Amino acid sequence: MKSRLFFLALFLGLSLSLSAQSHISFSYDNNGNRTSRTLKITALKSGQLTFPVDPDKLEEQQEVKKGIAIYPNPATTNMIISIDGYSDVSPKSITIYSIKGVIMHRLDNLEAENEIDLSAFEDGVYVMRILIGSESYSYKIIKSK
Repeated sequence: MKSRLFFLALFLGLSLSLSAQSHISFSYDNNGNRTSRTLKITALKSGQLTFPVDPDKLEEQQEVKKGIAIYPNPATTNMIISIDGYSDVSPKSITIYSIKGVIMHRLDNLEAENEIDLSAFEDGVYVMRILIGSESYSYKIIKSK
């Protein structure tokens, strides 16, 4: 049991030292079995996103905050993200995560209109995080046939 805790502490220490922007926490039952894992991703000046994600708590609208439009949602192959009114704000990026927290796609240096190819994604629910300057917005996107 002590060796398990040692290796867990060593793993967490290495993980956190390699990436200061994420934190993993585990919960265990009385028998020492892991019951849950939580991954918290924190980007500088942009808030945080915790995995596993509850998709019901994410934005689902097509017209969303401050001139950001995401359509079509659900999408079959391509999705368009329009960002209006942020021409003087930098940096701008989009990151798409699986519900488990795996980065599926990243797009930096956004234009006013951006197209993302989702054809290689499995059908399901994903999290799209849009970072504009110091503001961060998270949305539920759906990939379907």
